[in-house]
Amino acid sequence: MLLNRSLVFSCAVFVSASITSLVNAQSPQQVFVKDIQPIMRTYCYDCHNAELQEGKVRLDNLNPDLIGGPDAQRWHHALDMINQGDMPPEDAEHPDEATLEKLTDWIQIELVKSIKAHRNSNRVVMRRMTREQYTNTLQQLLGIDVNFGDALPEDAKSKSGFTNNGNVQQISPLHLDYYQKVAREALAQTIFTEKPHITRYKIQVGLDIGKELPGEKKSGQFGGYVSQPVSNSHIIPDVLNEAGEPIFIDPASRPSPYNNILHNLGIGMRGSDRSRYAVVADGMHLDSAFQHVERAPGAWHAPSPNLKMLIRRDFPVQGNFAFRVTAARTSGRNAQLRSTYGNKDQITKVTDTKTEKQAGAFSVNGGDAYKLERSVFEDGKLINEEGQKPGNNRTARFRIRPPKADLYHVEIIRSALKENTETELYMEFGNRDNRINTKFKLEREPRDAVRMCTPLGIVALEDGENEAYFRWNGLVSIDEIVFTPLTANHKIRQERAEQVAKVEALKLVNQKRTAVLQVSLGNRTDDGQDSKTFDRIQEISTPLGEFESYQFVGRLENLPTPQLDLNEMTSLSNILVLSVWNGDFIKDKANSGSSIIVKEVEFEAPYFSQWPPQSHTQIFIDSPNKNNHEIYAREVLERFITRAFRRPVTKDELDLYYNFWSAVRSDYSTFEGGIRETLVAVLCSPNFIYLAEGDTEKKSKRQREYELASKLSYFLWNGPPDQRLYELASNGKLGSSLKGEVTRMVQDPRSWNFITSFSSQWLKLYRHNEQAVDIGRYPQFTRFIKSDLELETYHFMNHLLQEDLSIFNMIDSEFVVVNQNLAEFYGIEDVEGTEFRVVPVSADLNRGGLLTQGSFLSGHSDGTQAHPIKRAVWMMERILGESPPPPPPNVPDLDPKDPNTNKLPIAEQLALHRDNVSCRNCHKKLDPYGLVFEDYNGAGLLSTSPGSNPNTIVQLPAGSEVTGVAGMKKYVLEFEREKFATSLVEHLMTFALGRDMSYVDEEEIHTIVVAAMKNGGSFQSTLQEIITSPMFLRN
Repeated sequence: MLLNRSLVFSCAVFVSASITSLVNAQSPQQVFVKDIQPIMRTYCYDCHNAELQEGKVRLDNLNPDLIGGPDAQRWHHALDMINQGDMPPEDAEHPDEATLEKLTDWIQIELVKSIKAHRNSNRVVMRRMTREQYTNTLQQLLGIDVNFGDALPEDAKSKSGFTNNGNVQQISPLHLDYYQKVAREALAQTIFTEKPHITRYKIQVGLDIGKELPGEKKSGQFGGYVSQPVSNSHIIPDVLNEAGEPIFIDPASRPSPYNNILHNLGIGMRGSDRSRYAVVADGMHLDSAFQHVERAPGAWHAPSPNLKMLIRRDFPVQGNFAFRVTAARTSGRNAQLRSTYGNKDQITKVTDTKTEKQAGAFSVNGGDAYKLERSVFEDGKLINEEGQKPGNNRTARFRIRPPKADLYHVEIIRSALKENTETELYMEFGNRDNRINTKFKLEREPRDAVRMCTPLGIVALEDGENEAYFRWNGLVSIDEIVFTPLTANHKIRQERAEQVAKVEALKLVNQKRTAVLQVSLGNRTDDGQDSKTFDRIQEISTPLGEFESYQFVGRLENLPTPQLDLNEMTSLSNILVLSVWNGDFIKDKANSGSSIIVKEVEFEAPYFSQWPPQSHTQIFIDSPNKNNHEIYAREVLERFITRAFRRPVTKDELDLYYNFWSAVRSDYSTFEGGIRETLVAVLCSPNFIYLAEGDTEKKSKRQREYELASKLSYFLWNGPPDQRLYELASNGKLGSSLKGEVTRMVQDPRSWNFITSFSSQWLKLYRHNEQAVDIGRYPQFTRFIKSDLELETYHFMNHLLQEDLSIFNMIDSEFVVVNQNLAEFYGIEDVEGTEFRVVPVSADLNRGGLLTQGSFLSGHSDGTQAHPIKRAVWMMERILGESPPPPPPNVPDLDPKDPNTNKLPIAEQLALHRDNVSCRNCHKKLDPYGLVFEDYNGAGLLSTSPGSNPNTIVQLPAGSEVTGVAGMKKYVLEFEREKFATSLVEHLMTFALGRDMSYVDEEEIHTIVVAAMKNGGSFQSTLQEIITSPMFLRN
């Protein structure tokens, strides 16, 4: 990092004037040996030598030639430490003022000379595309949306944390093998000589719609651990042709045992709360989803409830695919309103010969049941089927029609128990959440009784049909089930009325909610599924009950498809899972939220929106020479190579690849095959893989303009130039149009690539992705929260860029950019919907700016509690541009297994750690920058009593006292504005140039910062100052 950046230059003129005669009289090396080395030997070498290197710094071997030697950067660092007062340390002997001035004057003068000598030298580093840039470039070049870079080795990170730094990038034979492999596979998915087979399935869902289908036309039912298969009586599966028409694939034409494709299709609800979905007449009813909590890696289900389209074995694993969901909004249902109550009041009087019912009562008996199992209705009673054991369950299903909707006592009129067998009477209404039951034994039965009345509880019955399931065992017969209305003043009526009022009020709230569809694709695992969401969230905006088809498109290679192994014959292997849910997430399971009905789902792969696809036609362009392969090949190659090399191809280059095509064309049966192999060679060329930058003085203006186009686009888009940039470069006008192009480019959707790549590396968001937060302590920290926390940072930065707001909003802002899911996590009210939007926040919410975003706070914790050291290092490096002091040698880290301290908060462990004399000086400078964040826990949530933690009151190294994050924000904005702006510009320039900054760049960085702040410090003006600077244009 660059420290005290303006100090050298503000003092240089004065110092040079005062010691010019000394410098002219003697060489720097002579001055060093005579005057400087003795000072350093006295005050520095004891702690910074070959054997002892305090702070990991060695000074006794510094080369005094700062122009020709290799140590100018180390001298610069030493000067920074002296100017900050870090060297010599407080407890060591200090030189007098004149001696210190002699030392610093010499270092400053030599650094100024070194800067002048090196500033105009060619310091461009040779850098290849990063994995992200490679992906973006190939996607634009080929027109297919595959994450190509995922197949390449990981990019190394530089000291400043960026992966596009040419000094740390490696290229090896392994890379070359990967480039060739990726190029060949990519072009195979780009260029087509014939249309591939299209796989297309449709599954309709509805109550009993598949009941009458013959066996060979029914869907499959997928079981397994915690599975919730939907009965194939509610499903109609179809194989479709390309036109979308149902076709029948004869099982006899395919190998067994999975020869019937329809049996390999199904619908499952695994991972769904049974009370939040139901098969209804026109589809599957889904309430708002509740986010699943991941208890272990892999043990994850999609949000509950979710409908899964299951495809076994018969699916492709490459290409685009379409997942279509036909759905509608619905007014909802009272699934969360309890219908049963356990109050067991006997109302009906029973004797051995008659039953006395109360006014308004009604009953049903076995003759009213529409389905019986292990029982028969005989002589007006339900009795055990012959041969059934007493312990076997008998069941009867009813559709009960009460005289009116009301609350009813439920009583079973039965025969008395004569044998000592435990007997259970059980009823459920609609689903298992609405059940009542009782158990009894012989000793509880009155002697000599023939008939008994057993109360089960109370049920709320609706008008019309009410589905009821009755189950019993033991040696009893069932006469009838009696339903008696509750009296007007019964306490359950009041309880029910309060529940209904609450549900109705909630229903009004839910009607204002927005139902949305969200989808994922993956494969089934033993205890869940491995899946990823794809495409965008789509809002269902049609009127209630109006169905519409919603299409989601993804790329199979980008998603966790099953590793297809057709030799594996187990029924639960090779299953592709496509899930859909109502992404209008709720946090309270008692709330049904908005409601939707999914009527049908459809899968098509590979999916082409046109044929031939655009990927093919943008390579094989229209030309009158199509039938003359020699001329047409040259046209195709010239256009493709120009786009691949990001500059006009030279005649020699074109001849080289044309001759290669001529040599290999006979090896392929089609013209396209030979061209495809030639393009593989193009994509393995250094001219494609490397970004063209070099000594500008040795290149023509036109070459420089094309290189500038690439430098600009890989900075602001993290990808290749567009046609406008190429046109400006071709006409030699790009250099004079930079400010306007910056404005245009940041408004282009591709600037999102800059936002995500730069922000992720600058702010170390990869730590957020890698951090495993303790969900036992923070169950609300779901994968959707984790994803949205990262997106919050990107949307916040993008908002600053698009609206050209001040960069100091990054420190503190009066707004956040969140969606409903994240707002509820943070405790911010009145935010509805899945889209991210700007939300004003007051100071008491303790949000706003980057410093209070969960992506940073959770990523720089230990997953359980705040971690002051991690947060302090981040604050110093990323925000203030300072290098945190390294620990002294042989000082142990905090021991998480130490029984004496491991139960203490990390802040208190640090307090004990600071008692170590050798640790105190370092932590005095470091800890305050992390302790201010102690009000935020390991998940990034604010404590219930912010401001009450005394650890958040700190004294900064400069002497200022601040309290908490609010105090730190205020301090930075009042006293360290330039320091933050310098850190931001430095990181932006590092990202733009693909190299770390050094002492040589200090003055130019300072010039950019001053100019940007003079223009108001807006994000766009800062980028414009960077891009129009000599530093950007020269390097």
